[in-house]
Amino acid sequence: MTLAVEQYVTVSKYAGAFLHTFTFHSARRHDPLLGAIALLKRLYSDTRRRLLDRVPVTHLSQVD
Repeated sequence: MTLAVEQYVTVSKYAGAFLHTFTFHSARRHDPLLGAIALLKRLYSDTRRRLLDRVPVTHLSQVD
């Protein structure tokens, strides 16, 4: 299985269009993943290359 990190160039090339094409919803009220998606949309819109000081990470889980 290829990780997104290994395909960074390809993923970053299309990620902005992908994020803006679809509307994301969640069954969870105030889902932190939707906050993370909104942040990514904003970063791609602003063509920023650096994350903000505070980013939502509560949707992440540790991988062993």
